[in-house]
Amino acid sequence: STHCISSAASDVYKRQRLDSMGRWLRANGETIYGTQAGPVSPRSWGVTTRRGDKIYVHILDWPDEELFVPVRDERIRQAVRFADKRAVAFLQDKAGVTLRLGEKPAGADCIVELTVGK
Repeated sequence: STHCISSAASDVYKRQRLDSMGRWLRANGETIYGTQAGPVSPRSWGVTTRRGDKIYVHILDWPDEELFVPVRDERIRQAVRFADKRAVAFLQDKAGVTLRLGEKPAGADCIVELTVGK
């Protein structure tokens, strides 16, 4: 009887987790599917992916109000939060780009979309 209850609770948890992952992928899938590895190798704060002139900065461990991302040899034209397209202030130099993130949003993965080009 205890086994049945814990098994049912486990099934509910698994279903909720899968539903949550499905919602996240519907909202953010374009930052994952059809992309390639970004120009920055995985870091303690997260990873980057890339598609065309877009670099997606996946911030999994929000470090501070600012985040340095060593994107070199690319001119950043625009930075926005992927979820709501709100502008992200940034400062770029030869070593990379510093994103001024501000307040941490809800959720496990904040994605900043960088548009690069001439």
